[in-house]
Amino acid sequence: MFKYKNFAIIALYFIATSALSEDYQSKSIFKHDYKCVAEEKGGYNHNANGHNLGRFKPDEEFFLVHISNIPEKVILQMLEPTTTEAINQHKELSNQELEFLKRNELEKEFMNKQVLGTLTLESGSYFIRQPIDDPDDYLTYISGQGCSALKDDKHTSINCYTNYFGKTFQFNVTSGKFTYSYAGTWHEEVKDRYYVAPSTFAFGNCKQYYR
Repeated sequence: MFKYKNFAIIALYFIATSALSEDYQSKSIFKHDYKCVAEEKGGYNHNANGHNLGRFKPDEEFFLVHISNIPEKVILQMLEPTTTEAINQHKELSNQELEFLKRNELEKEFMNKQVLGTLTLESGSYFIRQPIDDPDDYLTYISGQGCSALKDDKHTSINCYTNYFGKTFQFNVTSGKFTYSYAGTWHEEVKDRYYVAPSTFAFGNCKQYYR
């Protein structure tokens, strides 16, 4: 087993070496980060006897982080261990060359791009986080919160939280508007006759975000 592991690391080393001459340029058709702020929010509070419809304080805020803007300090933690080990063998590289290598490998492992005529579909090119999520923690990006993006002649959108604890996030890049929904916890265990989280919808706008 040890012999096979070493062989895999050596193979990755030579694969990585062949890419060292390549400057990093994302293969994604997107490049911007976005900050999205809710302007309206409503939904249902739940209790043991029923559901109360109401409007809530629009306190939702989201950041859409493009894969090319993932902080360099977390990339090695996101990659497969054998890839990280192979990259760490390159002591001869400059800091910039190392960053290019890390980012090229990150896209190989996380991003998938398909072009079907005028339609381009991408998965793994965007990651969504909220202000409570630490942007310098690799778990923020690998915790199942990835997004899919699509673009054709008439429509460009980014959609996140698919199958992620009852959340959805849909952003129309062309209009700048987004819709967020959360199923809440009506179906979960009751605590003191009240259900902990309401079912909500939030609506707002996204703008390009620069760090």
